[in-house]
Amino acid sequence: MRNDKMTFGMLLIGPGRHYPPHSHPAREIYLTVTGGAEWRREDEARRIRPAGDFIHHTPHQTHETRTMDQPLLALYAWQGEIATAASLS
Repeated sequence: MRNDKMTFGMLLIGPGRHYPPHSHPAREIYLTVTGGAEWRREDEARRIRPAGDFIHHTPHQTHETRTMDQPLLALYAWQGEIATAASLS
């Protein structure tokens, strides 16, 4: 689902994968459906997040995700400048 200022979707990352550090101008919120993936923002330490956790990234905040032995399924919402794609750090 999408309009000019907001988009919603699902993210699926297979086991043992790394979504490298990146940032984008849109605000981003995830709701994890499955748990066990590592999430990291900017200079913070990696944290394993459980299913049902909300994860918020502010505009232009560098972040990354790494899956372990299970896939990651999460719902997401982007708000703001959604037309500009993410750039790898």
